[in-house]
Amino acid sequence: MNCKKSITNTLVQFILISLCIPLLTFAQTKEVTWNYPIRPGTEEWKQLNSFSERLNTFNIPESILVKMTTENLVKTCLNYPWWILITSRDDNQSGYEYLKSVFNGFRELEIRNDAGVELLKIYEKMMPGDIFNYETLVKQGVFCFQFTYIELLLSQPNILKNVNDGYLIQLVQKASSVYNEKSLAPDKYSYYGISTSCLILSRIIKLKKNNEYDSLRNIFPDLEIFNNKGISDNKKLLDCIAIESGNLFTK
Repeated sequence: MNCKKSITNTLVQFILISLCIPLLTFAQTKEVTWNYPIRPGTEEWKQLNSFSERLNTFNIPESILVKMTTENLVKTCLNYPWWILITSRDDNQSGYEYLKSVFNGFRELEIRNDAGVELLKIYEKMMPGDIFNYETLVKQGVFCFQFTYIELLLSQPNILKNVNDGYLIQLVQKASSVYNEKSLAPDKYSYYGISTSCLILSRIIKLKKNNEYDSLRNIFPDLEIFNNKGISDNKKLLDCIAIESGNLFTK
């Protein structure tokens, strides 16, 4: 009798455990995301009276932010609804610093050790030549800015300092390729568009503290200005940065 009761209890426990396992698995694998529920055009948006209130609605609640994977955080940052506000400042870097001051997603991304790795996964798939797949200038402009956004993130010192040389080699190769392809379509990308590709290369050269950076600065006094602001119309400078970055890991 006791044996039968024991078997019954064991069976009940097994069934309960079996029922719980899928729930536990789901809880562990469900990814936390943030999709900006209040956006321009929504009823909630229309009820907001000030610019600052609208900016605040984009911020990710802390309880969600800390649980987001870096992969999802990268996607959330790239989808930030008002990236275009970088143009509200004198240069790209100042524009990004402003966005970082009003959006906690960018601040969180910069302290994630794997931010660069996740950004590069997306960047590797982006091809400048795809701009010709878009018929209107407006759509081409939107596509061009997608490069600006991800390249600004990839060029941030706080993100670059957390990666190894293997990663930097991959990033140099991709950014150089993107720069060269953009340079073939100056009417589409202009100096504004090609500058951010080169900014990645310039900051990697500076990060490695090789003689190349000092040599470039002696030839081009505006190198430091470019490195700080992220934009330049000096094509000779940009070309030289691209060339020097190619030699960075060959010695």
